[in-house]
Amino acid sequence: MRTDLCHRSNVLENITANTGLREKTAICFAYYNYQDAELANVSRVIAALIKQLCQRKVSIPNKLLQIKRDARSPSVVGTQRWFISLVEDLSEVFVVFDALDECPEQKREEILSFITGTVIASGPCRIKIFVTSRKEMDIAKAFQENGIPTIQIRAENVATDIETFARNKVEKLCSGEHGKTLYITRDDLKEKVVQVLVTKAEGM
Repeated sequence: MRTDLCHRSNVLENITANTGLREKTAICFAYYNYQDAELANVSRVIAALIKQLCQRKVSIPNKLLQIKRDARSPSVVGTQRWFISLVEDLSEVFVVFDALDECPEQKREEILSFITGTVIASGPCRIKIFVTSRKEMDIAKAFQENGIPTIQIRAENVATDIETFARNKVEKLCSGEHGKTLYITRDDLKEKVVQVLVTKAEGM
């Protein structure tokens, strides 16, 4: 499955609404984008997650503070060991990885190892990881081999949502919202535009 910004927001809003006020609960996330080369570096991704975790902690380990003061490379702190150590005094941690398929395939093994290794190391309850992705064989295989459950959302299951989104956007563009105007006055042509968008989206 491929998500958009609205979907990402909905996922985090839902998690926050249900758990955000609990003590010793943390939420962190990473949004993959094929145009951002830094996201291919697993150390940088983990370091970003660790930074988010630290915002929920009363105190930060002195060693971690020293690394920051020394302006050391993200590779020093961006490790599974550091991540696991920071969740030890938390009751639950939610981690969202969006569009994992946009991580370069040759780099995905590292982040998949972090995801599956973290789930296994933390036990069944403490760390809950939510991943969205197109169906890629290496991702599916990694989750299957480690007993991580997956849910496949088929194109036909989201076609109605995509149609509603496309129709809304077409209407707004025809009305000249934000200074951009789509000059279509015939209803049948509007409908054709919407249906072509839904078909070509193929569930994305």
